[in-house]
Amino acid sequence: MINILLADDDVLTLNQLNLLISAMELYKIAGQVQDGLAAVSFLRESREPVHILILDVEMPEMSGLEVADYVKRKKLPVVILVLSNYDNFEYVKPLLRLGAWDYILKHELTQQLLGEKLDEISKILDAKKRYDRQEKFVENLTRQDFIHKLVLHQPIPESQLNLNLYSKDFEGD
Repeated sequence: MINILLADDDVLTLNQLNLLISAMELYKIAGQVQDGLAAVSFLRESREPVHILILDVEMPEMSGLEVADYVKRKKLPVVILVLSNYDNFEYVKPLLRLGAWDYILKHELTQQLLGEKLDEISKILDAKKRYDRQEKFVENLTRQDFIHKLVLHQPIPESQLNLNLYSKDFEGD
């Protein structure tokens, strides 16, 4: 299940998104907020991971731009899909520079368009998950090789000398 946070100060847009997403099996609405500060608080405090943030550009307390900047600075594993009322690419370009994946104009929001965007994001999330698993697997193999050489008093390549054997990922393996 892919968790989505909706962040928009327009209640009608939130209701529309809620209806559209609830008809899709793969996605679950993790929460709905009406300002940027609440979006940041939700991301910070949520017990469940948020995979996708559907984010309005203009909101009270904190703009969508400020929320996207927060996500980027904290390196949160959230894909941002921007909503905008303004049919002007220059308006959303700063959000895209901060790492937002794409944007949808509110007046073009349909079940089909939203479904296509979410499905594309879902493929990105799946690819990232596979990459992370492969990376962890290779890291564990490298650690095992390092320990094997250490125990057998074999030369250890300099590239392996910087491994942190006490990282959280290694505990319990």
